[in-house]
Amino acid sequence: MLLAIDVGNSWTSFGAFAEGGPLGFAGCETSLLRNAATAITALDSCLVELGIGPGDFDCVLASVVPEVRQWLVDRLWDLTSKAPLELKAAGDVGLTVDYEHPETMGADRVANALEAIGSCRLPAIVVDCGTATTFEVLTPDGALRGGPILAGIEVSLQALSSKTSLLPQVGVRAALSPLNRSTADAMVAGAVLGHAHAVVGLVGAIEAELGSECVVVLTGGWGGLIAPHCPRRFQYDPHWTLRGLVRAFERLSGPTNLALES
Repeated sequence: MLLAIDVGNSWTSFGAFAEGGPLGFAGCETSLLRNAATAITALDSCLVELGIGPGDFDCVLASVVPEVRQWLVDRLWDLTSKAPLELKAAGDVGLTVDYEHPETMGADRVANALEAIGSCRLPAIVVDCGTATTFEVLTPDGALRGGPILAGIEVSLQALSSKTSLLPQVGVRAALSPLNRSTADAMVAGAVLGHAHAVVGLVGAIEAELGSECVVVLTGGWGGLIAPHCPRRFQYDPHWTLRGLVRAFERLSGPTNLALES
């Protein structure tokens, strides 16, 4: 069994994989893993949900939160008596990155790119909608190009309420219409519908620069929220990054015979 863990700024995702395919997925707020009083309980709850206990399983990890990463490495060592395999940079897995400083490319973005190379016709774009919305652009020859980075939907709403005197704090939820009868609904519509159209517009700009239409995949916590509002239909896979981590594990440790299809 392989446990894949993607530690994001807001949400941490877990996926269990075996030869027959994915066994299950779980997740928790990353803030719970930052807190010593809640961290072990949160992690153990996710492992129980996946049917995983202490024992001989492999683990692959990507983290953009250094303090959570170190705690997880130590805890996983306690559970398995071995360190997890960590995806840290594109060079580790032989991925070509057309970026001024490839080492600054987040491990989650590298995982997204690996899954695109393994399962998509290229060129392709992976749009990961989380705390930030990132665009991973894969050229026809499989190189990773840096795409735009947007403030995520939740960050945008928080910025509106914190930088204005009268706009309220509003949580992220589904937007039904661009025409609204309340300030809160108007803010949600602007954040969600505006984000959907921004994604479509940026995808079009990328395709124009590449000179080719791309396969486009949405992932991340808010990807499913904006997908219905994109004027152009995109594939949505909430577990895309975890599948990419399995591919990273295979590149770093050798073939595993793990099936990635759901």
